[in-house]
Amino acid sequence: MTRAQKIYLISFTLALAVIPALAITVPRVLAYIPAVAGLLGYASYVFVFKERAVRFVPGFVIVSVLMALMFVSTLWAIDPAESLERAQKTSLLLICGAFLISAVMTIRISAIEPYLKWFPYILFGAAAYTCFEIALNYPLYRFIRGDEFDAEVGLAVFNRAAVTMALLLVPSLVMMRHFHNAQICFLAVLATIIPMLMMGESQSALLGVLVAGITYVAFPYKWKYSYGVLAGVIGLLMLALPFMATWAFRNYAGDMNIMPLLGHGGAYAGARMEIWDYVSRYALQSPFYGFGVEATKQVDNFGSGEIYQVGQTILHPHNYTLQLWMEFGLVGVVLGIALIGYLILQIGKLPARQARIVLPVLLATLAVASVSYGIWQGWWVGLLFAVVASSVLALRLSRQDSGYVS
Repeated sequence: MTRAQKIYLISFTLALAVIPALAITVPRVLAYIPAVAGLLGYASYVFVFKERAVRFVPGFVIVSVLMALMFVSTLWAIDPAESLERAQKTSLLLICGAFLISAVMTIRISAIEPYLKWFPYILFGAAAYTCFEIALNYPLYRFIRGDEFDAEVGLAVFNRAAVTMALLLVPSLVMMRHFHNAQICFLAVLATIIPMLMMGESQSALLGVLVAGITYVAFPYKWKYSYGVLAGVIGLLMLALPFMATWAFRNYAGDMNIMPLLGHGGAYAGARMEIWDYVSRYALQSPFYGFGVEATKQVDNFGSGEIYQVGQTILHPHNYTLQLWMEFGLVGVVLGIALIGYLILQIGKLPARQARIVLPVLLATLAVASVSYGIWQGWWVGLLFAVVASSVLALRLSRQDSGYVS
């Protein structure tokens, strides 16, 4: 291996591995780090290694469909100019993300193997640092931002970092298990991730870890029909969600809002359910093709009763399915179902040991996307590609450990 090749491998790996640390203080850069790594990583492999790079065709097809959907939706958008701007910005991230996945599929796993230990080390170090900050009232956080020590800092400032670490946890553990025994991996989670979740305020991160853990342990990986059943259930839920959200709000929002963990002061279930209710009702006014990309933030009055959620506007629905309904209607939801179904069925073709790596990550990501962030937020798009890239690396490392060619 030449010096230039080694520098490339170190730089590329470090750019992805350092994402949990960056998410703590500068989460917005998550939009750009995976994108830059994707473009430079793919191009550098061709020019530095002088080898033909893999072009992951399904990834480019998926990205192309998403881009086409966003641009076409600007024709009937509430605010065409704003929708077009969002479509343009997001398209750049999607294209770079497709190159990132191609790059991690191209790179020789044996060459990058020594540097994969950075992923778990940085992740668990970032989780420990987060605990330190919360326990000591954010000393370094205040110093970096120049805040007074008595200035109020909410626990939510580390929510995006917590979600980042939650979604990267499984691939990081797979990489750590390659270098250490299971007991050390367990102790790392027990000493850093669990305290971070308990001390912080991110119910989304906690949900993601719980879903990943339950899926890892309880999903029937060896039953060949389980993947089709799972894809079918998710598809039916996505189709029915606007109707389910309205029904649930009318019948259960009051009870949910006073529950200790889910109610006010916890996950704010009443407010979230009210958002889902009025976004659902508005989306069904144009059920077939929606109101265009970023439509939710363009509505100046949802006609809300403001029972739990103050205000008549909202930036996004805090649910990926309802955002698809709102922006692209049934057309977008069907395409979303097709994408998720395709991913699940592809996972079903893997040996059970490999499927146990990627399915928990996928379901944890869907769980977080169902209760929290807007699907076109730049940092979230970048994080999704970072999660996919890390999962591909973990999968290839696992395949190598199992004796498969990778």
